[in-house]
Amino acid sequence: MSSYYRISIYFLPVVFLILGSSDSFAQKEVGKDFTFNPETSTVIPKYAGKVILSKGRSTAYDAKSGAERVLGKNSKVYKKEEIRTEGKTFLKIRLIDQTIVTLGPKTRILVESFKFKTAKDRSYSIRVLRGKFRGYFRHKSDPGKIKIKAQSYALGIRGTKALVNNNTVAGQQVVQMALLTGQAIMENESEPGQKMNLKPGSHFIAYKKRMAERFNLEQRLLKRNQMLKLLATERDDKTEFKPLLNYHQPAADESSSQLQPDEANSRAKNIAENVKQEESQKSWKNTLKKLNQRLKENNSN
Repeated sequence: MSSYYRISIYFLPVVFLILGSSDSFAQKEVGKDFTFNPETSTVIPKYAGKVILSKGRSTAYDAKSGAERVLGKNSKVYKKEEIRTEGKTFLKIRLIDQTIVTLGPKTRILVESFKFKTAKDRSYSIRVLRGKFRGYFRHKSDPGKIKIKAQSYALGIRGTKALVNNNTVAGQQVVQMALLTGQAIMENESEPGQKMNLKPGSHFIAYKKRMAERFNLEQRLLKRNQMLKLLATERDDKTEFKPLLNYHQPAADESSSQLQPDEANSRAKNIAENVKQEESQKSWKNTLKKLNQRLKENNSN
C-alpha cells in the first residue's frame, strides 16, 4: 500500500471525529469567561463588563459564595455580584454592550440580571442599593429590556444618559432619577401601571421618613447650569470621570407637589433646547477664542 493511501486511511477517521463533535463543541464553554453562540458564530463574554478606570478602593461581593475581591483596572464584573465603592472612591465600568457606568463614593449596586447576544439584543437590570450612579447607554434598547432600579422605582432605558441616587438624607430615604439625554420611562414597581415618559431635564425625587410606609413622588426640572455641568464633554472614558448628581436635601416639612406630566415634559423640553443652544454657543465661542489666540501668537512672531 502506498504512503498516500495509508495517510488517507489514518486521516479520514480524524476528519469524521472533528466534524461529528463540532456541534457539541460549539455549545460548550470556550474558556472560563466566554461561551460560543452557534446561532451567530460568535464568542460571547460571560461577564457583564470590565473596570476601565478606578480611583480608591472598590470590591465585588458574591452573596452566594460569600467571596469578596478587590477591583482594579481590567477587573471583570459578573451577574449577581454586588459592586461596592468606599469613601472618596470612583469607579468606571464598561459593560460588554459598550454602556459606560460610573459609581461615586460609598456606592453599592447589584447586577441583578444580565443577558447578551449582540449590542442590540441584550437585557439587564442593575439595582442601585446606595449611593450615586451614572449611566451612558450608547445603544438603544427595546422597552423593558434595560432597567436601573432604586427602592421601588425603575428607570426603563432607551439609548440614554441618566443618573440615579439612593441615600438617607436628614433621616429620610431619598431616591432621585434624572434624565440628561435620550428617552426613558419611570415606573413605580410597587404600583403597577404608574408610568411616566421622561424627556431631557426631567428630575424625579421620591422621599419618605424612616417610619413612613410610602414614598412621596415629586417631579422637578434640573436647572440649566446644572444640566450643562452634568453634560460636560467626556474626552476619554478611560481617563476622565463625569459629574454625578448631588444628593437632594429634603426640608423638614417638605411635601409632595407632583407636576402634571404634560406640563413637566413641556418645561423639560424647553430646558433641553436651551441647554443644547447654550452648548452650541459655548463651543463656538471656545473655537473663536482658540483661533484668536493662534492669530495673536502668529502676529507676535
